[in-house]
Formats: sequence, structure tokens, C-alpha cells
Amino acid sequence: MNRGNGGVNVLLVVAILLVIALFGIGYFKSDRVLWDTFGIKTLLRLPCGLTVNDPDATKDIKAVFPILVDGYANGCGWDVSSGNAGTVQVFDGKGLPVTLPTGMFVVRESTNAPFYFKTYLKLHTPPTTDKGNILFISTTGLIHSIPITF
Repeated sequence: MNRGNGGVNVLLVVAILLVIALFGIGYFKSDRVLWDTFGIKTLLRLPCGLTVNDPDATKDIKAVFPILVDGYANGCGWDVSSGNAGTVQVFDGKGLPVTLPTGMFVVRESTNAPFYFKTYLKLHTPPTTDKGNILFISTTGLIHSIPITF
């Protein structure tokens, strides 16, 4: 007597079809809202202001250039103007610039808050110290700093 797992197989097929359908209607895009109330950005529950994903300020990791910088601008002075949330630049411990100021440009799919930005910072001048800061400046003049180790 051979008993199959037909019920499990049916559930798996239904789950796969549901995921495909959600991709098809664009639910997993960062700005899409399903039924005007529930979307992927709602699940993030980001605070008002700037949220930096990378580099992670809670970890003491040595910087390797180019440095990926990404996160979200979510109002409270971190507003987007012409697709730009501000600039980001790396300074060494003496306050000397290590990279050029680079725009925090919003990715194409991000059309409403919170706005996702992503950029890479390339080494321009070698640092003169072992530690420094990544300095974020909003389009409205707000400043946020994250310590960094070289």
C-alpha cells in the first residue's frame, strides 16, 4: 500500500502560484501598494529621518573601497529633491576628505517615501588616520555621521 503526499504537493503548488501572482502584479517592488493599504514599505516600519543600511554603524568593520552606501530617506528633513536625498562623503580622523562628495540618488523604483538610495564611494585620497567618519548631508542641510575604520 503506497500513500502519497498529494495534500502537501497541492499546497506547495498553490504557494508557488501565489508568489508568482504577487510578482506579476508588482507587489514586491518597493513602491507598490496592494489594495492601497498594504505594501512592502509598510512592512519596513522605518522611523522618520535617515536610515542607513550599509555600512552598518553597529559593527566595527574595516572599510574597503569602493564603499557601498545604501538606506532610506524618510522625511523629517531628509527629503528628496530631483531624485537626490543629499550627499555622502568619507573623512579621515583629521577631517580631511577621503572621497569626493557623492549624491545619494534615489533608485528608479522608489517614487514615494521612504525613498531608497544606493551609491558607491570611491577612494580619492588615502586616509591619514586609522579612523574617520562617513558624513551624510541632506538636501535641507541636516547632517548625520557614522564612524568608520580604515
